[in-house]
Amino acid sequence: MTHDSITSHKKTPHSPWLAFSVAALSIMGSALDRGASNVILPNIAEEFGSDIPTAQWINTTYLLMVAALLLPMGRLTDILGSKKVIVSGLIVFAFGGIGSSVAPSIEILLSGRILQGIGGAMIQGTAFIIAIAAFGEGQKGKAVGLVLIFVGLGNVAGPTVGGLVTTYAGWRSVFIVTSLVSLAGALLAFSALGSHRANPISNSQFDWFGAALSVATLSALLAGITMAAHSGWSFIPVSVIALSLVSGGFFVWRGLVVDNPILNLRLFRRPIFGLSILSNLICFLGLSSALFLLPFYLKYVLGYPPDKVGSVFIPAAACMAIVSPLSGRLS
Repeated sequence: MTHDSITSHKKTPHSPWLAFSVAALSIMGSALDRGASNVILPNIAEEFGSDIPTAQWINTTYLLMVAALLLPMGRLTDILGSKKVIVSGLIVFAFGGIGSSVAPSIEILLSGRILQGIGGAMIQGTAFIIAIAAFGEGQKGKAVGLVLIFVGLGNVAGPTVGGLVTTYAGWRSVFIVTSLVSLAGALLAFSALGSHRANPISNSQFDWFGAALSVATLSALLAGITMAAHSGWSFIPVSVIALSLVSGGFFVWRGLVVDNPILNLRLFRRPIFGLSILSNLICFLGLSSALFLLPFYLKYVLGYPPDKVGSVFIPAAACMAIVSPLSGRLS
């Protein structure tokens, strides 16, 4: 997120609340998908005859693409403008969901999740920029807090919607629902957002090599860790992780020598920035582990039906929806 991309959005003549609604609906749809997909994993694994480590790739693939592409997509917003990026992201996300809904095999389903991950990175890399621009830099905490309300609402609705839809219409219908939400967001974004370019940066100034290093580093690291969890610390996962470390070293070097890096690494000189990243990482690791394992435990050990599995996640997600705006204002 850059100051230029936020500043340019202030030029749009559209209502701030209308622009904010684009960010809210887009980010809520992404959260809805994450929450719902965790609940339906046991049902997908059962239909395709997959074991738990294989089923894990359904969500890991999505998260891997989001993590790997988030920085490049955020920077791409500086070049193309938030409207083009978020509309494209929502459409890609929707098509990935439709592909997942008709997948005849788990391999095709994973391809759909890759598309959704690409779209998800475009959405998440842009939604907060739109929200902050709608209210202005002086109300950044308010904007982030309000967006996080909709993240919380998506997290609350996701497991519930996923469980109910799976119970009465099958797990494939869940992807149809999330795709419809994304298409609605794309239509709203197309009509509500201005068409200004975010920043007059030429393609030659975009650090394509740095973007490639970012994607390679995060993809290899996450893939290596996942393979190690599946098959043990054999030669292949260790080699993939080693490759990520080498690529990461080049990424750090690149970020320190170019004028327009994908990530300004000098931000880590500020203790509050580094500690914020670390605390978010620890929180995400714990939360993701619980969200992945609990549906299998509730279904196969306790015998819960999908709709009841979804209801178990409501209290935690509701707390997030309530606390997020308060923490945003405090910041």
